Amino acid sequence: MNENILVNIDLNNEYDYLNYQADAFIKLKSNTLKTTLYSFIKEIIIENKSDLYFKDLKLIFDTNTELIKINDINISLITPKSIVKFSENISINFNVKDLYFLSECIPLILNVKLVNLENDILNEVNLPYSLFPLNESNSISSNLSLLASFVTPNDPNITNLIYKATKELELLRSSNPNFIGYQANDIDSVRLEMCAVYNALVKENIAYLNPPSSFNKFQRVRLPNTVLSTKLGTCLDLSILYCSILEVLGISPILVIIEGHAFAGAFLSEDRFIENVINDVGKIYNYSTLGNMKIELVETTSFTLGKNVSFNEANESARKHLENYVKNFTALNISNLHHSFVKPIPSYEVINENKVDVYFKNNLNHEFVNKKTDGDGLIYERTAKDNNKFIYWRKKLLDLSLKNKLINFSYGNNIAEVVIDSIQNLFSKISENNVIKVFPLNLKLSKNEFITENVKNDYLYLIEKNIYPISIDDKTYIKLIRKANSIMEETGSNALYLALGLLTFTLKNSVKSFNAPILLIPIKSKLRKSLDAFEIEVDIDNLLLNTTVFEFIKLNSGISFDDIYDINKKIITETNINSIFNFIRSRTSKSCSLLLDEKKAFISNFTFSNQILWNDLNLRKDELLKNDFIKRLVKETPYQNEEDEILDDTKLTDLAIPLGADSSQIKAIKDSINNVSFVLDGPPGTGKSQTIVNMIVNALYHHKSVLFVAQKMAALEVVKKRIDDIKLGDFCLEIHSNKATKRHVLEQIEQALNYGRLQSPIELKDVEEKLLNKKEYLNKLIEKLNSNLHGISLHDALTKYFSLKEFEFKNSDEYEDALKLSKENKESIEEIIETIKEIESARKEYKDEYFYPYKLEKKEINLNELKDNLQELKLIINEYKNSIYELSNLINDDITLNKNNIETLINILNTFKDHEVSFNNIYTTEFIENISNNYKVINLGIKLNSLLNDILKYYRLDILKEDVTLFKKELLDHSNGYFKRHKIFKNQLKTLKSLQISNKKLKISFKNYVNLLNKIEEAVNLISLMNGINNNLIKVFPVLKEDINYNYSSLKDTLDSSYLFINLFNKIFIKDDNYLIHFNKFKNFYNLLKQKDYTGLITSINDYHNQIINLENKLTYLYGYNSKLLRFDISNTYLENYISLLNNQIENSKDIYNVNLINSLLDKLIENKFYEPLITLYRRGDISLFTLHQRYLLSYYKTIISTYFNDPYFIEFNGLLFNEAIKKYNEYLDEYNALLIKETASRVTKNYPLDSIEYAKSTNVYKLLKLIKNGGKNTSIRNILKDYEDIIRNITPIFFMSPLSAAQYLSIDNKKFDIVIFDEASQIKTCEALGAISRGNSLIIAGDPEQMPPSNFFKTNVDNYQDEFLNDDTCEDLESLLDDALTLNMKRNRLLWHYRSESESLIKFSNNYFYNHSLLTFPSPNNENKIFFKYLPLGVNDNGVNRVEAFEIVKEVKRRFSDENLSKLSIGIITFNIKQQELIEDLIEDLFAQYPSFYKKNEENKDKIFVKNLENVQGDERDVILFSIGYSKNKYNRLNNFFGPLSLEKGERRLNVAITRSRKEMIIYSSIKGNDIDVDKVKNNGAKVLKDFLKYAELGGNYLISEYDETVNYEEGVEKSIANDLIKLGYDLDLNIGDSKFKINIAIKGINNEYLLGIILDSKNYLNTLTCRDRNYVQPHILDRLNWKILRIYTLDYYKNKDEVIADILRAIKTPFDLSINKTNPVNLNFEKEVITPYQNKIEYMKFVPNVKYKYESVIEDVTYNRLSMLLSEYIDYEAPISKQVLYARFKELFDISRTGTRFERIFEKHLMPVLNNYQIKNECFDSFYYPLNFDENLYQIYRSSTSDQRDISFVSSVEIRNALKDILKYQNDLELNEVIKMLANLFNLKVINNNVSNKLEKLINFVVRKYNETFEIYENKIKLKKP
Repeated sequence: MNENILVNIDLNNEYDYLNYQADAFIKLKSNTLKTTLYSFIKEIIIENKSDLYFKDLKLIFDTNTELIKINDINISLITPKSIVKFSENISINFNVKDLYFLSECIPLILNVKLVNLENDILNEVNLPYSLFPLNESNSISSNLSLLASFVTPNDPNITNLIYKATKELELLRSSNPNFIGYQANDIDSVRLEMCAVYNALVKENIAYLNPPSSFNKFQRVRLPNTVLSTKLGTCLDLSILYCSILEVLGISPILVIIEGHAFAGAFLSEDRFIENVINDVGKIYNYSTLGNMKIELVETTSFTLGKNVSFNEANESARKHLENYVKNFTALNISNLHHSFVKPIPSYEVINENKVDVYFKNNLNHEFVNKKTDGDGLIYERTAKDNNKFIYWRKKLLDLSLKNKLINFSYGNNIAEVVIDSIQNLFSKISENNVIKVFPLNLKLSKNEFITENVKNDYLYLIEKNIYPISIDDKTYIKLIRKANSIMEETGSNALYLALGLLTFTLKNSVKSFNAPILLIPIKSKLRKSLDAFEIEVDIDNLLLNTTVFEFIKLNSGISFDDIYDINKKIITETNINSIFNFIRSRTSKSCSLLLDEKKAFISNFTFSNQILWNDLNLRKDELLKNDFIKRLVKETPYQNEEDEILDDTKLTDLAIPLGADSSQIKAIKDSINNVSFVLDGPPGTGKSQTIVNMIVNALYHHKSVLFVAQKMAALEVVKKRIDDIKLGDFCLEIHSNKATKRHVLEQIEQALNYGRLQSPIELKDVEEKLLNKKEYLNKLIEKLNSNLHGISLHDALTKYFSLKEFEFKNSDEYEDALKLSKENKESIEEIIETIKEIESARKEYKDEYFYPYKLEKKEINLNELKDNLQELKLIINEYKNSIYELSNLINDDITLNKNNIETLINILNTFKDHEVSFNNIYTTEFIENISNNYKVINLGIKLNSLLNDILKYYRLDILKEDVTLFKKELLDHSNGYFKRHKIFKNQLKTLKSLQISNKKLKISFKNYVNLLNKIEEAVNLISLMNGINNNLIKVFPVLKEDINYNYSSLKDTLDSSYLFINLFNKIFIKDDNYLIHFNKFKNFYNLLKQKDYTGLITSINDYHNQIINLENKLTYLYGYNSKLLRFDISNTYLENYISLLNNQIENSKDIYNVNLINSLLDKLIENKFYEPLITLYRRGDISLFTLHQRYLLSYYKTIISTYFNDPYFIEFNGLLFNEAIKKYNEYLDEYNALLIKETASRVTKNYPLDSIEYAKSTNVYKLLKLIKNGGKNTSIRNILKDYEDIIRNITPIFFMSPLSAAQYLSIDNKKFDIVIFDEASQIKTCEALGAISRGNSLIIAGDPEQMPPSNFFKTNVDNYQDEFLNDDTCEDLESLLDDALTLNMKRNRLLWHYRSESESLIKFSNNYFYNHSLLTFPSPNNENKIFFKYLPLGVNDNGVNRVEAFEIVKEVKRRFSDENLSKLSIGIITFNIKQQELIEDLIEDLFAQYPSFYKKNEENKDKIFVKNLENVQGDERDVILFSIGYSKNKYNRLNNFFGPLSLEKGERRLNVAITRSRKEMIIYSSIKGNDIDVDKVKNNGAKVLKDFLKYAELGGNYLISEYDETVNYEEGVEKSIANDLIKLGYDLDLNIGDSKFKINIAIKGINNEYLLGIILDSKNYLNTLTCRDRNYVQPHILDRLNWKILRIYTLDYYKNKDEVIADILRAIKTPFDLSINKTNPVNLNFEKEVITPYQNKIEYMKFVPNVKYKYESVIEDVTYNRLSMLLSEYIDYEAPISKQVLYARFKELFDISRTGTRFERIFEKHLMPVLNNYQIKNECFDSFYYPLNFDENLYQIYRSSTSDQRDISFVSSVEIRNALKDILKYQNDLELNEVIKMLANLFNLKVINNNVSNKLEKLINFVVRKYNETFEIYENKIKLKKP
C-alpha cells in the first residue's frame, strides 16, 4: 500500500430503512444527487500527500451483504498535494424490501479498496457498520423528527377504526356525524372530532406498556398496525397511533416528547406553526390554554385498558405536563414534517403466503406510492392526491376550502364596505367613465358588522357626486392598496376588486352560514387623496362572476349553476344584472339555502386569478396534451438529451445579438432559435434578463413569435425596458398586470403601426465581413498558441519555460549542448521523463543513499569482504584525521579541513619540507601578476651570471663602467691596417690594466679580446634591461639589489617553491582582513619546520594519504566506487563525515544494491542521450533530482519553443498591433450590433400595413384602425387578439404576459407562438403555467433552482400575515415549473458570468454556498469589501418587529438622501417578515413627509427605494441593500432558533435571494451575531446558512466556509517572471486577483491598496475562453465598467523582448487613467422608413399607332395583303396579351371606319391567318387572346390600365387580372368579393361600375381563381392568396 495516498470515508455506521427513506426524499425534493445527513456514505475524501500524479484509479466497495451494493467510482486524475472529495453521484443500490422487513441488527464490515489500472491496491480501509430494523432506528435519538415517519395515516387498519370513530361522533354530534375537520371553521367542532377518536380508542382495550428508562435509544417503536393487532403500546406508540388517525381525518397532529414521556395534540384550525420542530415549551403551553386556544393536547395513555378517563381529563392531564416548563422538550408538527422529507413509512399487507405488498393510500399531498419494478426493490416517488395529473392541477388551482374569501367572506375592519344606493345605479355610473371616488369614514366596524341604513342615508348626497363613502379609515385603506400593489408586482394579477352583491348560503346539516361576493370588478386606486377622496379606476370590461362559490355549492349540495355561465359570457350591463341575481335566487333548495343582498358592495383583495387559470385548464385538456412538455409531465416521460456540443466560435453567424452576451448566453440564444426546449439556469446577476432580450431580438430577426411570461411585473418590465432602449419595444405587446387594459393594448398596437415599413441597412454585409475578418485574425492567435504540433502547445511550453527559468544553465555552451541533444533525440524524450519519474518514486534522493558514490556492476558481492575493506579504510582515515589535526595545531591557524584544503595542506607541507620558500612580499597581488616577468628576470640573470663569470676571468666587474663600445669601434675601424689595429689593441690593454683580476700581464689574443668586449657590452645591456623589470623580484629577493652577480640559478628553485606555496595558500584563504594573519602563521610554521625535525609527522601524513588513495582505488575496482562523488568534501568536518559514511556503509552494507537500481536508471538516461553533466551534478548531490528534472525540462521546452518559432507568425507577432485589432473588432461589433437592430426592425415591418394604401372595409387592417379610433367599443381584449390575430402578430410578434393574462386573453383558437419563454420560473407553479406553455411550440424555462420556490404567500395572505401561525398552503413551498422541468431532465443551459456585483464580496458567499464556486465573477480595482455588519445588541424582536433595527435603517436612509452623491444611489430595504417591512415603510413615509426634498429625489431616481421581505424581493436589485435581520435574544439571553420562512425546508434559498440583490454595497442590521445561532438545534439548512452569512458579514467578507472552498492551481510562468521584474523595480503587486476562475493576472498596487493597473496575459484562462467575443469584448467591457485600467501583455512579446514589455508596463502605470476612454461611442439607432409605392406592377396601357392609314377599297382589291398581315403581327407584338376583339378594333382603325359587316370580318380573318402560327391563342372568359410563342406567365407580373381610354374589362387577359388580384391581396390580405370587384375596377380605371360591369368582373374573377387555383382560394365569399 502507498502511504502517500489516503482514503477517508464518512460512513453512516448505524443504518436502517428510515435513513434510506429520508435520504431518498431529500434528494428527490432537492432534485440533486448530493449526499445528505442520512446517506449511507456521506463523503469520500482521498488525499494525495506526494508530489506525484495518480491516473486512472478506481474505488471498489464490498459491503458484505446483499442488502446494499455500491458501484465502483472511477477517478481519472489526482494531482500532487491535493484532496479529492466525493459527495455526489455515489451510486448505492439498496434491496429496499429486505431492508424494510429487517427484524434483527446485523453487524457488518465495509471494505473499500483504491486500485490503479493494474489493480494494484494503493490503499484499503475496513469500516464496521450495522444495519438496524426500522423500528429500532438509532437515528431517532439524534433526530426526533424521524418519529413522524411512524405516523402512518395510510395504514389500512386505521380505516376500520375511523368507522368506529364515526359511530362515536354520531353520539356526540347527531346533526352531522361526518368528520369535516377544519371546514366548520369552529375549534369546538374539531375538539369534538378529536374526542370521538379518543372514545373509539378507549373501546379498543389497548394495554399500556411502560417504556424503558430512556427511549431516546434502543426503544422499539411500534407502528399503528402493530399496536392495533397486539393491543399493546407505550406512551410513544399510543401517541403515534392517535396522530395517525387525526391526520387521516384532515386534522394536523402534534407529537409531544418530554423527558421519559410522550403524548399527542392537534391544531384546532388550519393555521399551524411554520416550524417542523418546536423546542419552545411555552409556545405550546400558551396556545393550549383556554384564553388563547389554538392547540388541544391529549394524554394518550388515558385511553388504555383499565383507565376511566374522559377526553377533557386527558386534555388537562397533558397540559399539566407542561406547566413546569419541562426540559428536553420537543413537539413535532407532523403535517409539516410529512410535507418535507420525513414521509410516513409504507404500510404493508399480506396478500397471500408468497407475497407481501407495500403500499400507500393516496390521502396526502405528497406521499409514497409503490411503482412496480422488475426486481424486488421499491421505488418511491412524489405523487398527487389523485393519479390523474389534470385533476391534481385543477384542485391546486381552484381553492374550494373555507379559507377562500370567495367562498367564506368575512367582512369587518380590514374590509372596505362601500355605501351605495343600488348596484344597478353604481354599475350605470361606472359604465359612464370607469372612474369613481371613495371617501373613508373610519366607522370601526366589528367583525361581520355592516354599515347601518341610518349612516348610509347620511351620505347619499355624496353618491350623487360620484363619491362613495367606505367604512374604513385612510390608513387601513392605504394598507389595503399597498397590499394589492404588492400582489400585482409579485404575481402579475390584480387582487383588488369592487365586490357587488352578497350571497349568504347555508348547506344542509351545517350549523354555520357563509357569505360570498357575487360580482367582482377589478379596480386600481391611487395611494394619495385628491380633495379628501381616493380616486379609483374601474376596469368594467373585465367584470367577473364569482364562479368559485358556485362550484363550491355544486360540490357540496349538487345544485348546478351551469346556466349562469351562459349569462356570464355576455357583456354584463345594468339591464341583465337582475337576470343573474334572479337566477341565483331560483337555485335555493333544501340542500342549500341561498339569500342575496343586492345593496352590499365591498372593496377588498381577492385571489380570483386561479379561477381564470382553472377555467383555461378545465376546457382545454386535449389541446394541452398536444404540447410535448405537458405530455411529458402527464406521462412522466423524461427528455433524452444528447451530449451538448461545444460552442463553435466559427459557427455563430446569423445570430442577432444586439446586447453584450457571453458564451454561456450565446449558447442559449442559439438553442432558442433552433426549436430546442430547455431550462435557462440563471443564478443571480448572470444576465438572465439580457439573455432573454437577446433571445427575443434574435427571434424577431428570424421572423419568429415569442410569448414571454412572468408573474412578477418587475421581471417583464426589466426585459421590456432593455428592448425599449434599443428601440424595438414597440414590436412587443404588453398585456399583464396594470397594462392588461383595452385602452393600453390598442395604444400599443397604434404605436407599432406608426412605424410603417423600415429600410434594411445596406452597410450590414460590409460591416459583417470586416467583423468576421477581425475575428478570424484574433482567433488565429488562440489557434496558434493552442496548436499541439510537437506534443505540447506553444503556450504551455512558454508557460513551463518561464516557470523553470530559475533552473536555466549558467554556462550558455552547456545550455546549447543540452538543447542540441534534445533536438536530436526527440524520440527518447518520453522515455527520459518516465525514467526520471521512476527515480522519483524510489525511496530516497540519491544523495541520501549511503552507497551513492558506488556504481556496482556485479549482481552479487561478498558483503563481509566489503565490510572488511570499508573497516580498513575507516581505520586509516581515522589515523589520517589525527595526523591532520596535529598538523593543524602546529600551524596554529583556523583552517577549514575539507578534502581540498587537507590535500592542499599536504602539498604545502611537502613544499616546505623539500624546498626553500621566500616569504618576502609573495602574498601581494603584484607578485602573482608578475610571475612571467619574474621568471624572465631569473632567466636573464642566469645568462648575466654566465657573462660575468667569463668577464671575471680577466677583469673585475668595474670594467662594466667603461665605454667598451668606443673601444670596439676604435679597434674594429676598417680604415686601420693590421699594424695600427694591433697597436690600438696593445694600448687598450694598457688602459684597462688597472681593472685586471691579477697584476700579471694579461695573456689574451686579439680575437678573444674582441669576444670579451662583446660580452662586456652584452652584460651592460642585460643589466640595463634587468634594472627596468626586476623591481618585483628584488622585493622578494632583496639581495639582488646588493649583488649584481647573485646566483640566479639558486633563486629559480626558491621562486618556484614560493609560487607553489602562495598558490596553494590562496586555495585555502581568501584575501580579507585576516589574510596576512594567516600568511604570517604559515611563515612561522615554515620557520618552525626549519628549526625542528617533523619528518615523522610529514611521512605519516603522506603515507596515510597514499594508503587512502590505494584503498579507494581498490573499492573502485571491486565495487565501482568513485570518491569524486563524495558530497561532503567541502565540509569542515570532511574526515568525520567520511568516517560516519563508512560506519553507515558497514552497518547497512546490503543497501549497496539500492544504489545499483538507481544507477541503472541513470545509465538508462545516459543511453537516451540525457545531458550527462547534469547526472554528474546529481550524483555529487550538487543538485536534487527535482532540479535535475527541471533543468532537463527547461531545455526540452526551450527546444519546443525554438521549433515553433520556425513559423513566421510567431516571429512577426506584435502585441501592439494585436491590441489595435481588438479595438477595431470592438468598434465593428458595436456598429454591427446597431445595424442588426435596424435590420431586425426592417424584417419585422416587412409585412406592416402601408400608409399609402386605402384598405378595404372588410380587411382586418381597416377594422383594426377603426377599432383603435373608437377605443375598442363593444369588444374585449380577448376578442381583439382573436379577431385580428394575423395583423397583430405581424405588428407585434412578441407578447409580454403573465400566466394569468395568457389564459385570460389568448383564445383557444389563437395560433401558437414559436417560442414561449418563462422568467423567474422557480416562482411559478406548474399548474399556473400550463395554459401559457400550451400556447407555444418550443419552451424556454428561465430561473434558478437555488432561488425562491413558488408559495401561496400572496394568495393566502391577501389581508394578514402572522409569523408564528401559517396554514398549510402558506408554509408550503410548492413544486415549481422549474422543478418539474429539471425532474423531466430537460436540457439545461446555465449562465455562468456574474455581472451585477461591483464587488466580489457581494456575491462571494452565494457563489460558494449555493453555486459551488461555479460563477465567473470579476474583481474590482478598489479591492474593498462591500458588505458591512452593524451589530445592534439592544434590538428586541417584539412580535415580529425590531424597532431598533428599523430606526437605524431609516437613519441611514436619511443620511444618504442628505448627501448629494449618496442620494443618487438607489436603495432597497429587505426584512424577514411583513410586520418589519410595514414598520419601515411607515417610517420612510414619515421621513418623506418631513423632508419633501427626499421624496422628490426618490421620485427622480431611476430605481425608487423599495421595502420588501424575503418572500417578494426576488427579481429586484438596487445599488445599496439595507437588510434588517430582526431576530434577537429574549430576556433570558436565549435565541429562539426559529427564523420564519427561513426555517422551512430549502428556506435558505430565500436568504440566497435576499443577499444577492445589491450592485454596490450591502449593510446588515442585526441584533444577533452568527455565533448566537445554535445550528445543532435546527434540522433544516436555513439557520445554518444564516449563521454562516452573519459570520461572513461580521468578518468583513473574510470568513471562508471551508466546506465550499475550491483549490485552484494557477499558472506561475510568465506572470511570476513579470512580477519579479516589477518587484525588483520597487512595485508592490498581487498575482491572480479574483475570487473565481477569472483572474486579473497581475495587479499593481497604489496608495490605499487600490490597484493602479491590471495586467491581463494570454494565460490558459484567456486561451480557454470559448469565443472571441468573450475574450475581446465582453470581459474588457466588464472590466471597463468596474473602472479597471487594463494592459494586455502577450507572452510572445515578453519572450522576444522582455525589456520592452516592462517599459510598456511602466508607461501604463504612469499614464493617468481616463475613464472616458472606456466609454462606448453611442450608436445611431434612427430607423429610416422605406418608401414603398403600392401596385408597382400596374403600368400604362401603350397602344400601337401605325404610321399609315388605308382606304377600305385597297383592302377590297387585295393591294395591301402582305402589309396588313405584318401590321396585325405588329399590333399583337406590341400589345400582347391582346384579345381578338381589341385586335379587330385596331384593324378597323387602320381604315378609319367604325361600322363593319361580315365581309370586313372575313377580310380581317384572311389577313390574320398567315401570322397566327407565330402566337399562342388562349380562349379565356370573354374572348380569345393572343400571346407570343415564348410567353411565360410566371415571368409576366404586370397589368395595364389606361388613363386616357377606358379598357373594356371583358378584353383584359386573365394573366393581367391575376397580377392585379395578387397586387390587391398582397396588401389587403383576404377580401370579400364585392370589395375585390371595386378595387379591380379602380385599378383598371373603370369610371362607371354598373351591374353589367360588376357581373363581368365577378365572372372574370371566378374564372381567374379557378384557372390559378394554386395562387388563390375562395372561402366564405372571400378571396385570399394561398401561402406558398
